[in-house]
Amino acid sequence: MQKSEARADYYLSIAQHLVRPGYDWSAKYKVTIDLDEGNEQDRSEQLPRPRRSDKAINDVMMDMEIAESEDKCEFMDFSSVPFDVKKRSRSCQICNYEMRKPKWKGVVMCMNHGVRLCTAIMPPRSDSLPELYQLNGEKVIDYSWTCPTKTSCWNKFHDYYLPKGLFSKKEINLAENTMKFGNFIYSSDLYQKKYKALGIEVNQQDEGKKKKCMGRIDFTTHTRG
Repeated sequence: MQKSEARADYYLSIAQHLVRPGYDWSAKYKVTIDLDEGNEQDRSEQLPRPRRSDKAINDVMMDMEIAESEDKCEFMDFSSVPFDVKKRSRSCQICNYEMRKPKWKGVVMCMNHGVRLCTAIMPPRSDSLPELYQLNGEKVIDYSWTCPTKTSCWNKFHDYYLPKGLFSKKEINLAENTMKFGNFIYSSDLYQKKYKALGIEVNQQDEGKKKKCMGRIDFTTHTRG
């Protein structure tokens, strides 16, 4: 198989994962495609697409149905980055937040919001492993801090976590020759719910005093085995 064809198949698999069944994309983007001639007419809005110029990829992406966002976000895979990115900076940030095992496969970047998101369809965290435990050893039963929908992390971010203010925004600029991603806002309502669900006491800020226990959560502290 030609290299360009392999990349095209890769992006097609992403499209299949991120598709929204039943959504009338042709009406949304006013696109008509002649499958025999490969012609496109009356395209009034640009569909999200990766930053690639290969014709084989562009042909696939022309009919791609990535979840929409108001910002019409573009995604990019790490193989397209013109410099090395450390492995720890290539894992899915939503999987990290939901305290799943680290995921690197199928992870792409949202160029507009500066976050790393995997494209695999997964069940809600409450129905997934590993089980989580509070600091007192009891199982976590409150998952109100996670997205309740079975979908990809790309969709979770744009449809759920972004509107709820979980992340800071950092638009990716490859000209900087370094990757700076958006991060969790620990004072957000969702992250405060996460602390509570895991049995982590967070001292609210009193006048003249700093907040305590605000920051990253140790994954191994809340899992077994």
